[in-house]
Amino acid sequence: MRTLLTAFLLVLGSVCMAQNASDFFTSAGNQFIDGNTETALKTVNRGLNRFPGDEKLQKLKEELEKQQEQEQQQKEQQQQQEQQQQEQDQKDQQQQDKQDQEKKDQEQQQQDQDQEQKEEKDEGKENEEKKDQEKKDSEPTEEEKEQKEKDDLQKFLDKLKEMKISPEKAQMILEAMRNNEIQYVQQNKRKATKRKDRSKPDW
Repeated sequence: MRTLLTAFLLVLGSVCMAQNASDFFTSAGNQFIDGNTETALKTVNRGLNRFPGDEKLQKLKEELEKQQEQEQQQKEQQQQQEQQQQEQDQKDQQQQDKQDQEKKDQEQQQQDQDQEQKEEKDEGKENEEKKDQEKKDSEPTEEEKEQKEKDDLQKFLDKLKEMKISPEKAQMILEAMRNNEIQYVQQNKRKATKRKDRSKPDW
């Protein structure tokens, strides 16, 4: 209703070309009530141009200028708050991005460490297998062992021929040496298992 009344007064004012200061005052007051401070101030200024000494228009102008200044301050304050909020949001986003990047870097570092440990483990296992294979390769095969025994036997026979010892006598010597070796081993075993009598002196 107030808006319709204000519009009516504006139309009426433009048609009738307000005849007195009260018309300008009323029109500006309605515009101010509707929240159109800038328009109301323009109406007051037009009224003062026609009625420069009107006290009511002068006071209304002062009030409108104060109101306009307050609105401007509120607008600037709101803009400043919005700017601060935008800056804070930007800082928060940068901080979040930084934390995300740090987390990503830590995960990547952990993955690199795990991969490095896995490679070292695989390399150690490969080296161990290589050493085992080299050891196996360095050990003589059964055929090589048999061949060595044959070669040693042939050398022994050749040596017997040089010493002019018959194979029968050589066989006897070998048997005697083997028996002596067996007896020596058995004696060492008995010495190792025999408990020492503490009641007797060491000598």
